[in-house]
Amino acid sequence: MSNYRTLSGLTGTALEASDALARDYGVETVRVPPASESRRVDLGATVYFERETRLRALCDEVSRWNALGRPILVAAGTVAESDAISAALSERGIEHRLLNAANPEYESDIVAAAGEFGAVTLSTGMAGRGTDIIVAPGTDSMIAAQLCANGDATDDRAESLGLYVLIASLPRSARVERQLRGRTGRQGGFGASKMMVYVNDPALAFSRRQGDLLALRREGAASVSGPEVRRILSAAQSDGETQSAAIAMAMAEFEAAIESECRAHYAERRRLMDSRQPARLVERMVSDWV
Repeated sequence: MSNYRTLSGLTGTALEASDALARDYGVETVRVPPASESRRVDLGATVYFERETRLRALCDEVSRWNALGRPILVAAGTVAESDAISAALSERGIEHRLLNAANPEYESDIVAAAGEFGAVTLSTGMAGRGTDIIVAPGTDSMIAAQLCANGDATDDRAESLGLYVLIASLPRSARVERQLRGRTGRQGGFGASKMMVYVNDPALAFSRRQGDLLALRREGAASVSGPEVRRILSAAQSDGETQSAAIAMAMAEFEAAIESECRAHYAERRRLMDSRQPARLVERMVSDWV
């Protein structure tokens, strides 16, 4: 339990954790309506059966939108994965900036430039958290001009404009996925997000849901997508959340036992130190223990 008299906070993904917040901290979760209606488009998820195929498809997607100058954020699951994607982008000649736990001193500069026209930023989930990526003024107009110059339709402005978030690794919970998708389309702005994951992703490799995905594979197919894939991925996240909650509960019980022992120890220590006859108290304690 917290030692603070008042607990409060504001986050876009508190509803998923409302049960834990109520159980552990005794606080209620209330939804505050957004000031601006969301115009973000959350595209579907695609699961690839070969690592290299997924990597090529990811680079193709980045190249497609980078040619129009659209700012792109690629969210990798680990530093190792971000390094692999970075190497693949470099081989394609796609300029990008790497934002991961290995270079925290440059985080603020990288985040500040991530919303500029033509910017490609590659990040891990742990890097740059709690910071907004602001799309530079005039960027959407320049992207729209590029689309018109290429003869592309711009009817669906939300899908074509604003920051584009590519999720390259399955988040272990729906809450984390919403955090990643929520990096774009802030304050009513345009934006889109898409998930492109490998079937042996860490969140899937040891999940019983991996077999369900493999069962959907058609002969010769490099990937699979659609509502059923989305359902299976959500189920995998739900399984992970259940496991994480069980671990967290066990850790909380262990910490509570340790805290109880510490409080008892220091209470007895104060009693001995404050007593005018500590020797007699100690002798009695030793006698009782023997």
